[in-house]
Amino acid sequence: MKILLAEDDPVTRLLYSRNLKACGYDVVTAENGVIAWEYLQSEPFQILISDWEMPELNGLELCQRVKSAPDLPYIFVLLLTARDDESSLIQGLDIGADDYLAKTSDIEVLKARIRSAGRIIHLTAELEAKNLHLKEINERLDKAYSYIKRDLELAAKAQLGLLPPQNAIIKGVRFNWLFLPSTFIGGDTLNYFRINDFQIAFYQLDVAGHGVASALHSFSLSRILSPDFTSETSAISPKEYDPLYSSPTSAAHIVAELNKRFQSGADTLDYFTMAYGLIDLGEETFDICLAGHQKPIYIPFGRKPDSIGSSGFPVGILPESDYESTILKFGKGDRLFLHSDGIAECMNTSGEEFGIERLKELLYATQHHDLSDVGNILMTQLEKWKGNNHFEDDISMLALEIERKDG
Repeated sequence: MKILLAEDDPVTRLLYSRNLKACGYDVVTAENGVIAWEYLQSEPFQILISDWEMPELNGLELCQRVKSAPDLPYIFVLLLTARDDESSLIQGLDIGADDYLAKTSDIEVLKARIRSAGRIIHLTAELEAKNLHLKEINERLDKAYSYIKRDLELAAKAQLGLLPPQNAIIKGVRFNWLFLPSTFIGGDTLNYFRINDFQIAFYQLDVAGHGVASALHSFSLSRILSPDFTSETSAISPKEYDPLYSSPTSAAHIVAELNKRFQSGADTLDYFTMAYGLIDLGEETFDICLAGHQKPIYIPFGRKPDSIGSSGFPVGILPESDYESTILKFGKGDRLFLHSDGIAECMNTSGEEFGIERLKELLYATQHHDLSDVGNILMTQLEKWKGNNHFEDDISMLALEIERKDG
């Protein structure tokens, strides 16, 4: 260790210097505080031993400069003084001195104090090194997080890009949707498209789990379940025609075929719930099949809402699961809402769920609002119910309405 000894008395300075050098320390001496301060700014020292009473710049002032200098590393300050009153001790320690030694003390006491200071300096250096290492780790983590955040934001845009157009109308049926992942990306997805001249398909699904893994599964399912089109609202291109959509078909048949295709094998979490529907424009019917999914809410124009459908097993669990279609005759102005469990299971601060009945009441109350406004109204109520806009599960809803030509 390198020690700076600031002492105006030449005898004391020589005595302390010789004894410390004999112990193997590198000792530099200064006859007053001004010279000591110049040394401290030009050379690295680990310990400063300073007399309290010195001309021009006393030990207390020198200590204060050392402890308040932002460019100096940690320096252990030991004040030497002839004062032995308690108030002087308190004053020295309050100003930043690390230790205090009376000049009447034996030289061996000084050596012991220096050895103790060495241990403190060593521990301080270790702590600074660890803090520097942690700072470097945090900087790398921040950088990695920024990359991950950027990638997730791009993935979120890609996921939104897979969703169908908002407020689209196909053959007199208006579609709208709400989609809010619990994180950047989610396991919910939804879509609608024409299969042929008289059928329109629509679905909502919820992949097991949350986050990136479920979102990736959702991505792949969305691409598989949504064939290419000649235009956004036209029927499936013959070139890309999937036997899954053979005509005529039923919702139960499609879900059963999907269940055979997406068997998860050893991974029991690789499954998804689904509500799949077909609109028959000729028969004016909804054909709904559920695979472990929330029951859609059907609101006939001017009448009370009802939950419809008979739920089977989620897709991807049992290869021979039976699925059942529910057929409903629709009329002008009727609305149908497919919704994820994140809505009904949204909890308030008291641990109470939003619930299906409350959702029914809310959707019924919006029957005279434009379909494009329903999603915003629902989100406002969910945020009010929860007390914030941070949801533990994905929030999604697919809404459709049979248009009334008379307005």
